[in-house]
Amino acid sequence: MRANHEDKEIGRFWQSRFRAVRLLDEAALVACAAYVELNPIRAAMADRLGT
Repeated sequence: MRANHEDKEIGRFWQSRFRAVRLLDEAALVACAAYVELNPIRAAMADRLGT
């Protein structure tokens, strides 16, 4: 309830925050893999891959 209030959302917690996206081709799969691999760098949790 607190998270909904802070985010000005209604409904269940997971309802509108997260969405599933189908990866329909190899290019989409590669783009998704790159996003996941680089996410710690973007979040400033790591300064390079492998750390």
